[in-house]
Amino acid sequence: ARANNYVTDFRHPALGDITIPGFPMTFGGHEVGPHRPAPGLGEHTDEILHGLGYEPDAVAELRTARVVR
Repeated sequence: ARANNYVTDFRHPALGDITIPGFPMTFGGHEVGPHRPAPGLGEHTDEILHGLGYEPDAVAELRTARVVR
């Protein structure tokens, strides 16, 4: 599995060295695989809500009501 890149090692900023599933395809010799960890819970909430037209005060209200993180 390791020789065929079905699993690969990844250095996660919070978890350290971990083994994760490899990328199942290759594209003409281009390097594929994980480049960064998945976003944390709520990491992009502000960006997404602002992109949807929410004003900062409305986002703050959603946080206070525990609708978003």
